[in-house]
Amino acid sequence: MKDFINLLPLEYRRRVLVRRRLVLWAGIWAVSLVAAVGISVSKHAAYREVRRTMEAAERAYRPLEQLTRQCTTMQKELDQLHAKGTLLGQLRDERPLLTLVGVASQSARQCRRRLVIRDLLFERNTAQTNNETPAAASTPWASVTFKGDAKDNLSVATFVVGLRDSGLFRRVELKSSLGTKSDDDEKSRSYSLKCDI
Repeated sequence: MKDFINLLPLEYRRRVLVRRRLVLWAGIWAVSLVAAVGISVSKHAAYREVRRTMEAAERAYRPLEQLTRQCTTMQKELDQLHAKGTLLGQLRDERPLLTLVGVASQSARQCRRRLVIRDLLFERNTAQTNNETPAAASTPWASVTFKGDAKDNLSVATFVVGLRDSGLFRRVELKSSLGTKSDDDEKSRSYSLKCDI
């Protein structure tokens, strides 16, 4: 049995109940909002830190990127100059004939006056200069033919080894080495060498 009676009007009681619930839920929403703002601020701070790190890395990488771009551009220009056969391309490709003569004389000197060079024929491969394909790099751009006389095969072999060891030629090939007799009835050899550059 009840020992009290609520004489307050129903409408008033509803308003009080609604007010209590509003206060309770407002507190919950306020706490949730504060938590959401805190998480958002911490995430934004982390994002700003990552962005700062990324911008610093980009600034550090920018000179390298520019250098790579410049290097690529210069390489393309250099390839174009070589392909067109301009003066710069010719200067890169052409080894002075004086160098060939110097290498030949040094290699002949190793034979101790037992070998003589009579002819030196330099031929430029014009097809390779005009060809821009990668396969063109495997074909020689020039060849040199040496002809002369030697006392024996050992002198010819020494001359061939000297030319190979010079590093100037891609390939040194002995085309012929024939025995001959001179006017003094002295035996000698007539040789012919082809060297690719």
